[in-house]
Amino acid sequence: IIEALLEDPKVMNTLQNKWAGTEMTMEAFKQGENVERWWYRYADDDLAALLYPNVCRTLSDSRKAFAYVKDVEHFSAMQKFLVANIGSLAMYFAASKIKSKRNIKDEQKALQTTLDLFENE
Repeated sequence: IIEALLEDPKVMNTLQNKWAGTEMTMEAFKQGENVERWWYRYADDDLAALLYPNVCRTLSDSRKAFAYVKDVEHFSAMQKFLVANIGSLAMYFAASKIKSKRNIKDEQKALQTTLDLFENE
């Protein structure tokens, strides 16, 4: 859809008029759009999927992620207990499922590899 819009003569004319007197060109704009889309895809598909298994590597790590629950004043003692324990268990299993789906053996190494890619781009 975006490609079709950028090829529309009216859109091209409007953008070129807007950019008059600047160094922006249609090609530079398209290149920027491609880079931006790549970063969004990278953040959503790669980085986010690796952060979760790192936060919940072990059941103990998952419980630490839910430690904030004890400070929620409007939760009853039972709610705090259930959220902290069932929630952490669910997070741990969800992270395990992500690791399995993405064939991740070492979540820390996988995260470091993708962060290195981010740093080098």
